[in-house]
Amino acid sequence: MRSSNYNLFYSAAQVVFALLILLLGLFVIGLEYAPKARFAIAEFLLKSTSHLSLIGFSILGFGILLSIGFYAMHAKRSYHFAMGEVDPALIQQSVQTYWDTTFNSHRAKTAVQIHSSDQIEVVIEMPQFTPEEHQGVLNRAEAELSTLFKNQLGYQGRFLLTVLAKP
Repeated sequence: MRSSNYNLFYSAAQVVFALLILLLGLFVIGLEYAPKARFAIAEFLLKSTSHLSLIGFSILGFGILLSIGFYAMHAKRSYHFAMGEVDPALIQQSVQTYWDTTFNSHRAKTAVQIHSSDQIEVVIEMPQFTPEEHQGVLNRAEAELSTLFKNQLGYQGRFLLTVLAKP
């Protein structure tokens, strides 16, 4: 797991870099209305070319660091799970057994669908109950089903949990 400080640092750095680019754009647009500033900048650029390389390499280096950080922050770990080797009925039975033993006070019908992208969708049809119970049961079920899929099937990918509430 990456720490939130790592994400926060790169997000803040990207915002600052984006703001600098926006300010640079506004500055260049404003040069149209400031002829003395245009001439001063042109004179500076003509006299000191060594500063340009330093500024350019600094911006380039900072951009490369931000790009690497952004990639590292958003790189996804993928795990391919070939569903052709696992019978969906086995998954269905495991989910129904889990639900019946864990939430016996909330009887429900479960169904399992395997999507073409090898993603598991668990559909639970159950009676309505209070919002507090609803959120607690679903959070627990999501965490425990994830563990169940990992331990029994070796599936570490994401899955969909769909709830159909009946009155």
